This record gives sequence, structure tokens and C-alpha cells, in this order.
Amino acid sequence: MCDILMVTRNGVVIFEVKSATEVKDEYIDDVAFQEYVISKCRFTVDQANIIYINTYYVRNGKLEYDKLFTIADITEKIDERRNIININEDLGVINAILKYDMPKTHIGKQCKKPNECDYCKACWEHIPDYSVFNLYRVSDKAYSYYEDGIITLNDIHESGIPLKGIQKLQVDTLLSGEPVINKVAIKKFIDNLKYPLYYLDFETFQEAIPSHDGIRPYEQVPFQYSLHIQHEANGEQVHKEFLGKEGTNPKRALAEQICQDIGLAGTVLAYNMSFEGTVLKKLAEEYPDLADHLLTIASNLDDLLIPFRETWYYTKEMKGSFSIKSVLPALYPPEAMAAFPRMATMTAEEVDETRRNLLKYCGLDTYAMVKVLDKLREVAE
Repeated sequence: MCDILMVTRNGVVIFEVKSATEVKDEYIDDVAFQEYVISKCRFTVDQANIIYINTYYVRNGKLEYDKLFTIADITEKIDERRNIININEDLGVINAILKYDMPKTHIGKQCKKPNECDYCKACWEHIPDYSVFNLYRVSDKAYSYYEDGIITLNDIHESGIPLKGIQKLQVDTLLSGEPVINKVAIKKFIDNLKYPLYYLDFETFQEAIPSHDGIRPYEQVPFQYSLHIQHEANGEQVHKEFLGKEGTNPKRALAEQICQDIGLAGTVLAYNMSFEGTVLKKLAEEYPDLADHLLTIASNLDDLLIPFRETWYYTKEMKGSFSIKSVLPALYPPEAMAAFPRMATMTAEEVDETRRNLLKYCGLDTYAMVKVLDKLREVAE
């Protein structure tokens, strides 16, 4: 089914509308199939197009749809694809599947690319939770292991396949059950932290169609942060937080508040600090009057991820992942990013409850960082 079909004197023009930010090969295949069906219905396709989001557009007042969307003519690309794909042959396979049972197909790269198949859970149910597919940066090599009958990390060990770096560490710690702890490196990391110590975590949301002025499609818009502050090692924690007003662009208010909450001295500790650094630098670009303070905060960032990414502290439970959810299981609702833009349409009671939940969840993220550093101090001593 075409998203938009326009009849002209020369035939029909078709438009496939995507929420993506570029033209992908699978979209061209999609439109090529539409063109095939239309031609079988004895219509001539004069032109084929894909409409996608223009991420350079910045809203300023009423939405300008001609700037929000980009229209790409892919008529010639469809002609090129027709020489590569055989739709008649594909239809034969599809009809056979519809008439009979699900085909017996080995798992492989096609399960996840270009998108994850809806039947992954069924086809992968024989794969254990911790397998060769969890090896650090294993990429497509895991499928080669699988085809050779190597599925678990114990299989890797017994096969004698040589591993290096973090992959070897994964197998060794699983077999020994003992954590890896580099006390010297951890202590040096901790000693380099300067007080006051700020534990910072941002929450952001994205929209395909910006609802407020000054926002681009799919821009990471910061609407909330949590901040735990310690003025000395193992000292009392002071918690500060910000949550934007529903139905508004929260960036300016957030930038002003963070400049009040975080001073110009001390270490600002984040987990995977590149994200926090990017948010701060973009705010500095947008608000020149706050730029000096925001950039100073960004320059004072240090990364709590480092001791784990460098495997100064590693346990088998991390399963080759260094996210904070692997390092310290904590409450982290995936719906947080979607909740803030929805608040503009909620009742007053729903807004109050949502705000309480968002503040609680974001606060737990920085509290988790406090506990991670406490643990690092403990093992270093």
C-alpha cells in the first residue's frame, strides 16, 4: 500500500513516508515492490519518491512542512534495484510460506539486519543468556562459532580458540569465578578526583516533529538532571535536581539551573561522560551568555566508566558489558524519555504523579554512581 499516491496526466506518482533521516536501501526495495504491484494493475509509475525528516530544520513559529520534510526522487534507483532483486521469485517463496509451516531456517545475520526479525525470540530460544554472542565486540564472527557448534563460553574454552583482551577476560573470569581488580589503577583514578565532587546524569527526549521553537527533529533535548554532591570523600551527599515545566522547551531553564547548582571547581563525574559533555556543549552554543560556565562544567567532567572499560574492575556478572545497568543493576525505566513530552496532554493529577516518578528514577541513577564509587574505594583499600 502506498502512503501517498497522486494521479497525473503521465501516470501515477508514489510517495513512501518515513520517520527516518535518510534514504536506506530497504526503503528503495519497499517502493520497488509498490511499483511492481502498480504496474501489474496496468498503471504507469511516472515517479517514485521517499519523504523523510530534515534534521537541519529548526522550528521557529508555525511548522514549515516544506522545510521539515525532504522529498527524494528514487525513480532511477528503483530501475537499478529491479536488476538486482527478483520480485517474481520472492513472491513464490512468500506464497509458499503463507500456505505451509514456518520455514526451518538457521539463525544468522539476517535475524538482525537490516532490522531485527519479529521471530527472533522463537528462533533464538535455544541460545543461552550468556553465549558467544555476548563476547565483547564479537560482531559477525559469533555466527561462525555457532555454525561450528560453539555456543557457550565454555565451548570456546574447550575448543582452544585463542582469545585476547576483554574476550579472554570474559572466559577466564567465568571459569574461575573470581573478579579482576587492579587496586593501583583504581586508587590512582580515585585520587585524581577533585572536591566538591558532582555526580551528574541527564535525561533527554527526541521528537520527529519538534513541538517547540528552537528544537530540531530528533534533537536530544535535555529536560531533566539529577545531581548528587559530596564535599569530601565518603562525605554527606547533597541532592539537587531539575525537571522542566511540561509543555515547554526546557533547555534554557535547565541551563540556568545547572549553572547555579554546579560550581566552577571540582570534578563532575558522569557515567559515559561523552553524552553529558555533548549536552553541555550544545547548550553553550545555544546560550552564549551561559557558555563560559557550561564549558567549564564540561571541562571538569571525568568518566566513572573508565575503571570498568579499562577492566580495572571486572566480574563475570558484567557479561562483557560496561553499562551502569550491568555494573550496578538499578531501576531505569525505558519510558522516561517518552514521559516528558506526553505530560503536556496529561491531567493535573497525572502530571504530578509523572513528575514524582521521573524525579525518583533520575535521582536513582546518580545515587547508583555514588554507590559505584563507594565500591571502588572499598576494593582499592
